[in-house]
Amino acid sequence: MTVLDAVTPSLAADLSAATSRRPPAAALTDGEMLRDELAGLLASPRHDAAWLSRLQGAVAELETLMAGNPDELLYFLIHACSQHTAQYSATHAMICAVVAGLVVRRCDWPAEQGRALTLAAVTMNLSMTELQDRLADQADAPSDEERALIRDHAQESARLLRAAGVRDELALAIVEGHHTRSHSAELESLDPASKLSEVLRRIDVYTAKLSRRRQRPASTPALAARDALMDEHGRPDSLGMVLLRVLGLYPPGSWVELVNGDTGLVIGRGERAHTPQVAAVRRVDGGIYPQPVLRDTTLRGFAVTHGLRHSDMRISLNHAKVVACGA
Repeated sequence: MTVLDAVTPSLAADLSAATSRRPPAAALTDGEMLRDELAGLLASPRHDAAWLSRLQGAVAELETLMAGNPDELLYFLIHACSQHTAQYSATHAMICAVVAGLVVRRCDWPAEQGRALTLAAVTMNLSMTELQDRLADQADAPSDEERALIRDHAQESARLLRAAGVRDELALAIVEGHHTRSHSAELESLDPASKLSEVLRRIDVYTAKLSRRRQRPASTPALAARDALMDEHGRPDSLGMVLLRVLGLYPPGSWVELVNGDTGLVIGRGERAHTPQVAAVRRVDGGIYPQPVLRDTTLRGFAVTHGLRHSDMRISLNHAKVVACGA
């Protein structure tokens, strides 16, 4: 059985929340505003009750956006993180939270586990936000002092959250354990903290590879999946399978090339992992379409052939028009 065979069950249940869409591109604007707010909160030197109240409000807003149109939110976040390093920590936190939310919904885990995982995804790097942002734009390797901050950041982030008044012990345990690899092949055999920590660890690794840093360009989704979701034989394990099912092989915000030669951007997940919704923006002859054209990638003539690196794309985009063609 191929990887495509393994990850092509219908995503209709995951996509149902997007059927009653808000106006096209609303999540682009809302996502950018929320990312700016979270960037300020995560970089704040004060972690007290007032800070926690504002953070909880931002997390609630993120959950609302996730429930409304996760594809459009992912489009904004993945495209942003692959293009530039600005506000790296906040963008990465939001991507991890959105993907984690999709996993929870797919697996039908309890709501309290979903809330804990979302909070943990947003705050797992709290103690090294400034360092993470700096390293994303830094050409030099981390210093010994920086390596120590990286090594201890999970426990230190949990400590800061406790000091601010967080009482969700599951969320705190996930933050503390999000770099601890689980050796169990079956997620459901693990206790909730270990299970959700492993989910966040894998999402963290996969989405980081989709992000641009000064030292390297963003990976294509296929390369990111190979490095983070597959075993040595090129097959996804049980968690890798879940992540591929909820994101597809080409997540929103990814560049792809189609069989007919079109270059396009993925604007939504399809019902199968290899059939995303694609807005074609450039023809095979290099000309730009006046308006993005929605392509049905379930048709052989418009199937996706492969993903493209963001760093190789030199196309000026009107993102509102791109996402609107799928409305």
